[in-house]
Amino acid sequence: MAPQGDSEVSVVRQAVAYLVGIGVAELAGGIGSLSITPESFAWYTTLAKPPWTPPSWLFGLVWTLLFALNGAAAARVWLFRHRLLRARVSLALLAANLLCNAVWPAMFFGLRSPAAGLACTVAALSCAVVLACWWWRLERPAALLLAPYVAWVAYAVVLGVAIVSMN
Repeated sequence: MAPQGDSEVSVVRQAVAYLVGIGVAELAGGIGSLSITPESFAWYTTLAKPPWTPPSWLFGLVWTLLFALNGAAAARVWLFRHRLLRARVSLALLAANLLCNAVWPAMFFGLRSPAAGLACTVAALSCAVVLACWWWRLERPAALLLAPYVAWVAYAVVLGVAIVSMN
């Protein structure tokens, strides 16, 4: 089944889909950030980290952009493929991925456990890779929107392994 062209879906429907998709994805990130307290952030600053660790201020910026791309990708799948069962299943996989992202700060900062955080990151990367492959066959623009997220989460796994091994 070929996707409908952008012109075949009303502008209002597209706008609503993108706003909802991006809003839900950003909400997952926002919920997760509630676990980061001044005390837990102070603990984070005491951890040994590799020299290639990004500055703390960069994480919020990058994650905000990546969640927006995830939401836009989900909106594309919904707009152009929602009638397909595999598209709906893929959106459930994206929800599981967002759940991993929402839980990660509680594992890492809340429990003060880099190992638990790493486990969440590995789970998120696994979901993201499967999802990107799935969307590559289903809705290629959605897969391309997910690519920066997959790259960043892969980097986060490597960073997490380094932090766990150094502490």
